[in-house]
Amino acid sequence: MLVEAQPFTMTTKSYTKPLLTLALTLLLGLMTGLRADDLAKKIVVNYYGHTLPFSLTNDFFKEQESRFEGLSINQQTTILINDSAVANFVKEANQYAQSYKLDDVAYLMLVQKAAAIITPKNETNFAKQFVYAVLHHKGLDVILGVSNNDITVYGATNFTIKNVLFVQFNNKTYYDLSFDQKKEPKHEQLADMGNVQTSNLIKLNKLTPPAIGKLSSNKTIPFEYDDYVYFFTSNINQSLVEYYHDLPDIEMSLVYLNYGLSEKGANTLVNQLKDATAYMSKEKAVNFVLSFVQSLDYAKDMDVLGKEKFAFPEEALANDFSDCEDRSMLFAYLVREVTNLQSIGLLYKDAAHMNVAVENWRKNAGDLSVYDMDFVVCEPSGKGFRAGEQTMNLTKANVVKW
Repeated sequence: MLVEAQPFTMTTKSYTKPLLTLALTLLLGLMTGLRADDLAKKIVVNYYGHTLPFSLTNDFFKEQESRFEGLSINQQTTILINDSAVANFVKEANQYAQSYKLDDVAYLMLVQKAAAIITPKNETNFAKQFVYAVLHHKGLDVILGVSNNDITVYGATNFTIKNVLFVQFNNKTYYDLSFDQKKEPKHEQLADMGNVQTSNLIKLNKLTPPAIGKLSSNKTIPFEYDDYVYFFTSNINQSLVEYYHDLPDIEMSLVYLNYGLSEKGANTLVNQLKDATAYMSKEKAVNFVLSFVQSLDYAKDMDVLGKEKFAFPEEALANDFSDCEDRSMLFAYLVREVTNLQSIGLLYKDAAHMNVAVENWRKNAGDLSVYDMDFVVCEPSGKGFRAGEQTMNLTKANVVKW
C-alpha cells in the first residue's frame, strides 16, 4: 500500500529554539576556550612560597618587539613606562605589597621575579627595562646606566649597601639594584626618564621584615653545656630565609637585631633558651648563650657563597654555617632576648674580624667604656672563650652601634 508523503514543516517552537540553544552552547564553549587560553598566558609569581597571579601575560615581551624596533634604549624604556599593562601590573603589585607588608626592597624583589618570567633568557636588557619602568611608575628614585647596549638599573636608597657598584648622580648615591658583587665598573651614560628630584628613596623597613611565611622548617640543634646535652628546636620561617638570601649586603646596624627571629622562631628557640637559663646567674646565662652560638658550625661566606653576605639571625640559624659577623649579630640578638642586656659590635678591620661587647652586668669594671656605658667583650666565634676572654686588640676596634 502506498502512503502519501506528508510535507515537512518546521515551526518556531520545534526548530528555532533547539538551534538557538546549540548556537549559544557553541558560542559559550568558544568563549570559555578563549578565556582558558588567555588565563594560561597570565603570569604567576612564586614569591618565596606565596603564589601571586598577575594580569600581565607571558607574551608581553613579544608584543613589545615590533614597537621597540629601531628605537634607542631610552625610547624603548619610555614606551614601557607609558604602557597600560605596566600600569596595571603596578596596581596589582601595590595590592600585594599592602597585603604582605612589603617595603620598597621587598617590592623590588617581586618586580624582578615577574621580569624574569616574561623575559627570554637572552634578553636580559628587557627585564631591566621592565624593572626600571615599574619602579619609575611607582615613583621611586631610579636611573638608567647604558653602556654598549648593556643596561644597569640604579636606585637611591635610605640604607647603605656594601660590595656592589654605585654611581654619583645629582649629588646622590645610586646603587646597582641587581646587587651583583661580581659586576665590573665601566663607562656608562646615566639618564633618568623623569624628574628624579621629586622621586622617593627606595626604603628598607628597618623595624620589621615582610609578612611572609608560607614556607617553614624545623631545625634541632644539639648543645652540650656543663656535661648536660640540650636539644633545642627552632621553627624556621623559610620564606624569610630565602628572602634574606636575595637581599644585598646591608651595612651592619640595628636592622639585624630588629628583624631577629620570626615569631615562630622566637616562640621556640628563644623561649627554650629562657627556660634553660631561668635559674642561672646573669654571668652563667651570658656564657650559656655565648657557648650555644660558639657551638654552631663555622665557615666563611666567600668559601660557601662565593660572596660576602651578612646573615640575619633567622638566616644564620637556617644555614649550616656562619662566620664571625653572622655569629656576632645572632649572639647580640639572643643575649638581648634571653638576658635583657644590650650590646655593641666591635669590628677589627685590620684583622677582618668581629665580636660583641655586652652591657656590663658585673660589679667590677668591664673591658671598655663607650656611649657612657661599660661593656664586657664576648667572642662568639672561638669555641671555649667565656665572657671577658678574647684575643683581639680593643684599641683597634671600630664600634658598631645597634
